[in-house]
Amino acid sequence: MRAIVAAAGALMGGLPFERYVFLIHATSEAGGGLEHASSSSLQIRHDLFKDEGGYKRLAHLAAHELFHLWNVKRIRDRALVPYDLRGEDYTRLLWFHEGFTETIEQEILLRSGHLDGDALLRELGASYTAYRRKPGATTSRSASSPTTRGPAPTSRRPTTS
Repeated sequence: MRAIVAAAGALMGGLPFERYVFLIHATSEAGGGLEHASSSSLQIRHDLFKDEGGYKRLAHLAAHELFHLWNVKRIRDRALVPYDLRGEDYTRLLWFHEGFTETIEQEILLRSGHLDGDALLRELGASYTAYRRKPGATTSRSASSPTTRGPAPTSRRPTTS
């Protein structure tokens, strides 16, 4: 984890915190992550560490959630300003926030030594193949499209009347 944090800090010109904590919850369920201002909550399967692939998955998750300190926490679209922690925030740019974070996640792992060039190319190829196989992959519209469904970018919450 230290190498991941150091690589992210070097990439971004410094770290926006004095102390950062990765809270790892090992459960019987598959999980994911959630970034916070000075920590990330990472839920993983309790048997994740039985092989090298599990360690790699944790490294990906940690790099991803860590980079959200910049992308979404500090760099965000106006639909997320200011944060309203009483409920969900709605944005049509989630595809950008997550996609850009996944891209930089790869760069952090490459710089930290968790990935080499060949592994990076294999992962990118696998990700692209998985994306192309998803229904609707070639018919999705961008956030700027007038037919995009969902709240307007300036909308904070769905309204009920």
